[in-house]
Amino acid sequence: MAAIMFILGILKIIGIVLLVLLGILLTLVLLVLLAPVCYSIEGSYYGTVKAVARVSWLFPILSARAVYEEKMNLAVRILGIRVFQEEMAFGKDGEEEEKEANQETDQASKEDKKAPRISGEKPEEETTKETTEKRLEIPKDKKIKKEQIKKERIKPEKEPQEKESLKDKAKGKRKEKPKRAQKHKTDSWIERWKTKVQEIKKSLNNIKKKKDKIWRFLCNEKNQRTFRLLLRQLKALVRHILPKKVSGEVRFGFDDPYTTGQILTYISPFYGLYADRLKVIPVFGESVMEGEGRIKGRIRIGTLIVIVVRMLFDKNFRTLLKKCLKS
Repeated sequence: MAAIMFILGILKIIGIVLLVLLGILLTLVLLVLLAPVCYSIEGSYYGTVKAVARVSWLFPILSARAVYEEKMNLAVRILGIRVFQEEMAFGKDGEEEEKEANQETDQASKEDKKAPRISGEKPEEETTKETTEKRLEIPKDKKIKKEQIKKERIKPEKEPQEKESLKDKAKGKRKEKPKRAQKHKTDSWIERWKTKVQEIKKSLNNIKKKKDKIWRFLCNEKNQRTFRLLLRQLKALVRHILPKKVSGEVRFGFDDPYTTGQILTYISPFYGLYADRLKVIPVFGESVMEGEGRIKGRIRIGTLIVIVVRMLFDKNFRTLLKKCLKS
């Protein structure tokens, strides 16, 4: 009996441990699916651009922050401990560094050119000239032999009668050649146009076939249902990702008050959309452009998975997706 009770006690402990582990796994899964990834962006422009972006998940566990003020500073923290940090330079600083490096290389190349030559050494150009001159030097005997060969090769001039007959033949050939060339050109031109016309006909037939296929695809009732479902899910996705809180203030103006008035007339139809979130302050008779803004939002991984699963449950969507992946 004691042995049985001991075994049952061990099994009980193992079961409790397994249940605890399952509970931890479930909590982790629920946290990943339901805990939102929060993001916020703040920016301002008063002569210089300043911006701060934050992304956090279960704020004390994981957070990332990027600050821009002439330089980008990126930092990632886990449980408040900095794990990653990097600074990136943009704009003028980076350009100045590149210019300095280029100037240094130019100076080094100039110094190399100005460096004095060692006595006794000849420049490369002079040595090459000397070698070429040595190679080109030909003995006198060989020159005489070459002149004799050239004289032997020169043929005596033909008689005037032979010359005249050759000229007549050349004239006849010249008359025949342009006629043949014109015929060849016209034939080649006609053949080119025929091939072009055939290619255009083939392309038009292909376009008609593709048009018919697309029209059948769009007119199919199953495809229309999947398109409606896709549009609904895309709208839900955009609504979920877009920021929930938007606020800001903008001051603008031009030297000519007429242009500021024109811009106000262009903006006024959209006043209902930005009235609660954005303050627009016009300045007449002064060129000003400054302001600041803030946006906040959150994204849940669970909602994204639900949107994807809804699409995958549609049989027609699955078949279309397979065809697209194969192609």
